[in-house]
Amino acid sequence: MKHFSKAFRVGTRPSNLAGIQAADALKRLSGCLPELEFELVRLASPGDGDRTTDLRESPADFFTRDLDRAVLAGHLDVAIHSAKDVPDPVPDGLDWFWLPWRADPRDVLVCREGESVGMLPARPVVGVSSDRRAAYVQQRFPSGEQCPVRGNIEERLQQLDEGAFDLLVMAGAALERLGLEHRATEWIALDALIPPQGQGVLAVTYRAGDRRIDRLRALFVPAVRFVGAGVGSVGHLTLAGQHAIERADDCFYDRLMDPEVLRFAAPDARCIDVGKRWGQGGRSQEATTRAM
Repeated sequence: MKHFSKAFRVGTRPSNLAGIQAADALKRLSGCLPELEFELVRLASPGDGDRTTDLRESPADFFTRDLDRAVLAGHLDVAIHSAKDVPDPVPDGLDWFWLPWRADPRDVLVCREGESVGMLPARPVVGVSSDRRAAYVQQRFPSGEQCPVRGNIEERLQQLDEGAFDLLVMAGAALERLGLEHRATEWIALDALIPPQGQGVLAVTYRAGDRRIDRLRALFVPAVRFVGAGVGSVGHLTLAGQHAIERADDCFYDRLMDPEVLRFAAPDARCIDVGKRWGQGGRSQEATTRAM
C-alpha cells in the first residue's frame, strides 16, 4: 500500500484575521485527527498588496490567486480561504470543500466607539466594499455618501475612528474572530441584507486528485444519492435505493413518487417535498438546489 504523508503545508494570507481563522481551523482538525501534522505558511495575495482597487471592481481571485498557484505548483498542500473569496469556478487543476464550522453570517453596522446609528450626520459617509452592501446602504441611508473602503479589519476600523468614514458595513464573523465583536453597533437581519453563501465559512482548496485531501474532505462533505423510485408504485424502488433512503439525514422527494417510499426513511430524517406540477406552483429548482 502506498504511504501517504501525514504532514501538510497549509497556506493562508498574512492578515491577522486570516491567521487567526486558519489557526483555529487547524486546531479543530487536529482535535479530530491528532495523527496529522500541519505547518501554517503565510503568503500574500494580490488583494494584500493592492490597497487602492475598489473591491467591487476587483478580479474574482483577488484574495486567492497566489495561494492557489502555490498549491498547484506543489509548494503548498492546501490553502485556507474565506469561502466568499473563492472564485466560482475554481481554477483548473484545483478541487475544494467548505469546512463545517460556520460563524455568524450576518453583516453589521459599525460606528465610531461610543456612537450609535441614531447619532449619524444627515449625510453620513459610509464605507462599502461590495455591490450588495452598497444597495443596502442606498436603501437604508439614501442621503449618505458611499465610498470604497480597503485594508484589513483593523485598518478599516482605524480609518473609521480617525474620521475618514462615519459608518462601515462589515462581516460580523470577522469582528468575532478578532475578538472585536464589541465594535458591532448593529447586527443587520438576514432578510434585510442577505449574505453571500460563503460568509462566515472557511474553504479549503487543494490539487485535484490528491487522495489524502479527498479522504479528509469525505469526513466533512456528506454524500448525495440520487434514487430512482419509478412512478406511482413503491414496488419500483430497488434495494439499493431503499438502503440509501434508510441512511439519509435529509430526503428530498417529488410528486411522481409513491408516498409509501418515505416509510423507509429514518424516524429523525427530514423529508422535504420539492415536487412541482404545471399550474400548481411548488418549490423552484433554484430553491431546491440551495436547500440541498
